[in-house]
Amino acid sequence: MTLPREAPAPLVLGQAVEAMLACVDARTPGLRGTLRFLGLSDEARGRPAYPARLWPRLIESMARLLNPGLGEARALYLLGERYGASVKASRLGASLHDFARVVGAERMLQRMAHNVRWGHTFLDATVVPRPGGEAWELVIRPRAEFVGQAWLTAEPPRFAQGLLTFAFQDAGAVHARVDVLEHDPVNAATRFLVTL
Repeated sequence: MTLPREAPAPLVLGQAVEAMLACVDARTPGLRGTLRFLGLSDEARGRPAYPARLWPRLIESMARLLNPGLGEARALYLLGERYGASVKASRLGASLHDFARVVGAERMLQRMAHNVRWGHTFLDATVVPRPGGEAWELVIRPRAEFVGQAWLTAEPPRFAQGLLTFAFQDAGAVHARVDVLEHDPVNAATRFLVTL
């Protein structure tokens, strides 16, 4: 008799959290209090992983902290771009960047399910080409075993839009465009239109 495999824990990996924290200068007013509120004080940092529910709260907090005079959507988009640059500057992110430059933006898009696992154990992605071959639908959503769980909160779609736009343009598709087609906060899923 074989025992059923236990589902992986829904986690945001430490490398993703550290890349997010690298987006902000340590002297930024309000940073220490925000991190304490989120449970990320100096002594609580440096873990290999954190509970998944931290991720959207961290994103929203950092967007407000870094872009206090902007509207929420613009602040989240700019944070996504900044986070992409921060990931690229990390050791693991640099290797992803080098790979993306070699294979190109289209191949990177087709490997999106693998790419989202760089920082999360709970997200998945699917990519479907649109007729004509010039655009793709990208859906980022929780992995099947996490759908419907009470803790589940969607990654802010404008943050993901900024991050994806940065990543595709940085991979060589300088005119890449990512549009949010639909966001379903209940099921924590977002559907994008990607034009490379």
